[in-house]
Amino acid sequence: MRIGRYDLTITRKPVALREFGSGASITQLGDLLLQLEAYQTDSNNKYVTREMQVSETLRKYRGQAAKGNILLRNILETRSAFTAGRGLSTTWEGEAEQAFIQQFFQVNKIKLGYIRQLSRERGFEGQVLLVLQPHADLIPRVRFLSWFDSRYEVVASANDYTQIERVEVMGTRQEIEPERIAFMRFNTRMNSMEGTPLFAGILDKIEDMDDGLILLKTANKASANPTPYFQFDLEDDAKEFQTRLTELNWKMGSPLAGSGAASMLQMGYGSYTSLTEQVLTLAKIISGHTSVPPHYFGFAEMVSNRATADDMGQAFVQIAETETEEWQSGMTDLIGRAMALHNEWSGASLDTTAGEALIEVISEEEFRRIAAIWLPLWLGGAITTQTFLGKIPTINENIEAQAVEAEMIDRGVDIGIGQKVTPGEVVPPERKVALDAMKTYGNTRAA
Repeated sequence: MRIGRYDLTITRKPVALREFGSGASITQLGDLLLQLEAYQTDSNNKYVTREMQVSETLRKYRGQAAKGNILLRNILETRSAFTAGRGLSTTWEGEAEQAFIQQFFQVNKIKLGYIRQLSRERGFEGQVLLVLQPHADLIPRVRFLSWFDSRYEVVASANDYTQIERVEVMGTRQEIEPERIAFMRFNTRMNSMEGTPLFAGILDKIEDMDDGLILLKTANKASANPTPYFQFDLEDDAKEFQTRLTELNWKMGSPLAGSGAASMLQMGYGSYTSLTEQVLTLAKIISGHTSVPPHYFGFAEMVSNRATADDMGQAFVQIAETETEEWQSGMTDLIGRAMALHNEWSGASLDTTAGEALIEVISEEEFRRIAAIWLPLWLGGAITTQTFLGKIPTINENIEAQAVEAEMIDRGVDIGIGQKVTPGEVVPPERKVALDAMKTYGNTRAA
């Protein structure tokens, strides 16, 4: 709006509370305003800031919240178990690199349990920050830095979001070199340095589930304890009979005689059905948000159909595999940075980029698929031994195929490897491996 030569137009610009490089004080002020707004509105979701989401998730996991403790813990433990899979393995082939990785894992106690612990921290905070600390034996020590305890902020380059410039803790710059930091974030934008807690946006539904189960318990108790009703023609007779029951302290199952018409008052099924549908709907919402099938937290009847159960289980595995890829990338980065620091401190020349970390997530359905599809293809000669081994979890096909073929080549000469394979012939597994070995090594015995 203009008055004469004065421009009185009010221009509103959104405040970048969480934009790249924003100060911690601005972020805290924005969170406070968001939390105040949540309490003043009719919304059921009172956990709208990152701090409140992490805090409440921790309380429920520890069993210290008023509602939702059991359900949240079950979901988080299930997710952690599936994400961690069968543990961590690597594909580095050099002897020096393998020796370093083995020692690195040993001194830092990086085992299956450690990966599950990190996965739980991911559920709490939505991100994991690992710092490599120097040690006298020149093997870096891995230390987990909690966002909830330190309120750290990861600052990356404006030109390359994968390049971390520094870590700020409580708004102050810390002397943590970027090469000593391995940072993993989940369920967020590509340019964001802040992950999303697993239960963000669903904590209120978990509490609603607890409320629904309590109401169902109350309804079941009322249905199991119907109220006796005695009808009399005269009001005075009814009062006299009521007084008599009180004096006798009468209970269900005790003998009773009277002239009134007896009946039982019982709660109808309408409200019970409505409560059941509400609880099942909440179970579906929570399952969809967390990607954990409902039968894992007690609703087996929702997956009684075999086809539905298989579809949900396969979707769960696929989502777990997607998250596992993030863990593989993060652990690969951690190992590479540890090798680089070891090279700097000791003068070694470990190849930091010659391999990667792997976490195998496999289901019984996947094993059945291997047996039904890949095994017949391999036996029929349609794929090589290396391709087949690559479909089996926890096996490095590049290493294993060479070892198997080198072992089988001598035996291949003795089982008629030179015989021509006719079209349609099913080649025995032993001869199939030998044929692949001869293609790789030639028609000579191993020395």
